[in-house]
Amino acid sequence: GDIQAAGRTTDELADVLKSRLANFIQNPVIVVSPVLRDKEIFVSGQVKLPNRYAFTVQQELSILQALTMAGGIITQSADLRNVTLIREDGSVETYNLKEIQADKVVYLHSGDIVYVPELANIQVAGNVQNPGEFWVKDKVRVDYALALAGGPLQDEADLSNLIIYRANGENEKISVTDETKDT
Repeated sequence: GDIQAAGRTTDELADVLKSRLANFIQNPVIVVSPVLRDKEIFVSGQVKLPNRYAFTVQQELSILQALTMAGGIITQSADLRNVTLIREDGSVETYNLKEIQADKVVYLHSGDIVYVPELANIQVAGNVQNPGEFWVKDKVRVDYALALAGGPLQDEADLSNLIIYRANGENEKISVTDETKDT
């Protein structure tokens, strides 16, 4: 039958087994030796190799070590200010990896999930110095988006007729003088 082993020492467990086997074997010799199992954590989101990773019972594994095991972060798109640690018990912790000090180590437990969220993505095109794709934390002002792209081209950009193309398919025509507009 089943024997509850949790919460017992190896000697206590050996005594229970010995008493149960005494009905079948005279003077049974019992040796209990725990088998160490690997622990595992999960790393997902904006890392190069999202996956399940095993580590030994003897190891202490930190968030930063787990991210290294996952090949590191995807630098341009990872939101390092909101890395989420979902504990096996369901509790959620959020860490700003840019502020974690060397003496502030966050250790992981078996079953924990480390999630690195993605920054928002905007694209700036048209008559700007460096059109392209940019990763931002949240909503940004239009003038900030233009600055990310190096600013408008002198004598070519019509700042009174900017068009914002939204991800949901909507378009909005604005003037750069509308300083309160967010993208």
